[in-house]
Amino acid sequence: ALYSKITGRPIDNFDFYFYFGIFRLAAIRQQIYYRYYHGQTRDQRFKGFIGDNTVLEDTLKQLIRKKLVFY
Repeated sequence: ALYSKITGRPIDNFDFYFYFGIFRLAAIRQQIYYRYYHGQTRDQRFKGFIGDNTVLEDTLKQLIRKKLVFY
């Protein structure tokens, strides 16, 4: 609402953009984990990214289930 007020732009389909943002974040983290898993990077911070993605995936599924309406 604040963004819409400041910019004067309407925010249609906010849920779509919110869910897409979570999906996009999961995809980026998965790509980083893939590189770590295959030895393309050795940064130990990336070791736990696969578990984080599970959390993001579960959160996204719950949000979608709450919002889905079947016509």
